[in-house]
Amino acid sequence: MAREGSFYSANSKIFSVSLGDISLYADKWEISSQRVFTEQSSVTGESIVTNLSNRCSKIHLEGIWVTDEKPRQLMMTLDSFISENASFPLVLRELVFEDCRLLKYSLSEKGEEPFIKISIDLISCASPKEEENAEE
Repeated sequence: MAREGSFYSANSKIFSVSLGDISLYADKWEISSQRVFTEQSSVTGESIVTNLSNRCSKIHLEGIWVTDEKPRQLMMTLDSFISENASFPLVLRELVFEDCRLLKYSLSEKGEEPFIKISIDLISCASPKEEENAEE
């Protein structure tokens, strides 16, 4: 990671992520989704699927938030996402996850670093869609 004065240049292995109006750089992401089956036994002892449903996707992001400003606005925005149960789009790797909700966030800062480390857990019940202006 290059550093020159108050200018910070992101390393090529990290990528931009848009979380509503917040832009950050992620170096790790993980998405998990599942389908749940409900089974019951029949009178003959066989298993029968009686119900099935998709669960919301859980998304975990780790990265950095780069700014020359104080992190007050970032903290206030993330806190309002949780307290107001706000939904927002997440743009990750040219995919858009609509109606995301913030489950948990963690921020850490070291005085000598020109960025804030961030860890975010989200939930999205909508299937991702390809970003409209994604290059092919």
